[in-house]
Amino acid sequence: METIYKLKSVSKRYGEAYALSGVSFSIRRGDITGVIGRSGAGKTTLLRILAGLELPTEGQLFFEGEIITNRNAVKLRKAATMLFQTPLFLRGDVYTNVSYGLTIRRAPKEEMDKKIRAALTEVKLEGFEKKIARSLSGGEQQRVAFARALANDPPILLVDEPTANLDETTGTEIVNILSSLKESGKTIVVTTHDARIVHLADRIFHMAKGKIED
Repeated sequence: METIYKLKSVSKRYGEAYALSGVSFSIRRGDITGVIGRSGAGKTTLLRILAGLELPTEGQLFFEGEIITNRNAVKLRKAATMLFQTPLFLRGDVYTNVSYGLTIRRAPKEEMDKKIRAALTEVKLEGFEKKIARSLSGGEQQRVAFARALANDPPILLVDEPTANLDETTGTEIVNILSSLKESGKTIVVTTHDARIVHLADRIFHMAKGKIED
């Protein structure tokens, strides 16, 4: 299977502290890749680098065979969507939030409506368009965040601890969404402590103290 990401001795330093230290591994196109490890292991920093939101302090990040630098990081940011552990929302209703990326791209209204309906159906939130996003439960907000990502149809999803702080039933809904995406052809990287998500992954990497452990 084709390699989409390759990291060679990637380190990320904030001041004198290293969040990542000499990370080397690859990610295959279309795989679900799980990254597990304790809080503070460097998992979120890794996702931010894969999303193009951060660049390595040292080492090299390759995306589709090309070294990513300040000059071409926009290519990576266009391809990858990151879902944060705590979803970020605009003021307003679910429709406004899910349509955000489509609005920036100036998608026609008919196309936007169709994609939003399809995305909300995918996450089992049909009819939620007019609900205020910030008033929803934690699980509902996480599903709205998934819908916003799916409406834009990105080839890469980077998902940070999607079931953290959710009860078992709500967490199962998130696991089901990831399971339904398994055959979509999307490349998915997910950090998690949830055994149910680990079982979905094609490959698992364990992180500790900013390093990938064998």
